[in-house]
Amino acid sequence: MIRGPGGIPRWGQNFNEGGDVTRKEAIEKFRTHWRWLARHPAALKGTYPPLILEDIRNDCYLCGYVKPVFRGKGGAQYDACKENCPIKWPGGYCEHPRSPYKKYCECLFEGKEKQASKWAKEVSELPEREEE
Repeated sequence: MIRGPGGIPRWGQNFNEGGDVTRKEAIEKFRTHWRWLARHPAALKGTYPPLILEDIRNDCYLCGYVKPVFRGKGGAQYDACKENCPIKWPGGYCEHPRSPYKKYCECLFEGKEKQASKWAKEVSELPEREEE
């Protein structure tokens, strides 16, 4: 059994283990996840109920999508995510200080749930990168 944040058991297999999840499916799951977080601002990202059934890298459907699709391409996994994430992040990647994801995390850490909800909604609405 796999354990997620806070020791929550994960019963499912790795998300996109076989690389059969499409870009469109991963983006839709990502958006649904972040809309849920906007409605549940006290919840941690890894407590989204569907995540309990799947083991997803960084508790992110897009990280889970990028990992198998780009495994082995030039350098570290983190670089693969930064370069190949299907979402267009302010600053270029999710962990950038200007990113609404980073601001969401800061608000959660500071106990500012209303602001965290605002940032989660913004994450759910970020535009897609054009496919190359």
